[in-house]
Amino acid sequence: MKLNRVTVASPQKKAYDLDAKDFFWAKNAANPFPQVAEDIDTELNRYKQDAAEVTRSTGVSDVNDITQLCDFFCAPLLTSASS
Repeated sequence: MKLNRVTVASPQKKAYDLDAKDFFWAKNAANPFPQVAEDIDTELNRYKQDAAEVTRSTGVSDVNDITQLCDFFCAPLLTSASS
């Protein structure tokens, strides 16, 4: 970590900027590592539960499915709005 930027090298190199607006950073910046590790687990589980709820309520489990649904439902709305 350098200048509040984290770079992950696997599988492709990708950088993430951390700042005070990041809820996890704001909550854990001053915490000892064991507490941060517990909070990572808590947030990951919350994310998985939220994702499962979205899948249950929409039947969508892939980003490509979302695009297809939008094409199906949004196209008629856009066509009628432009008329």
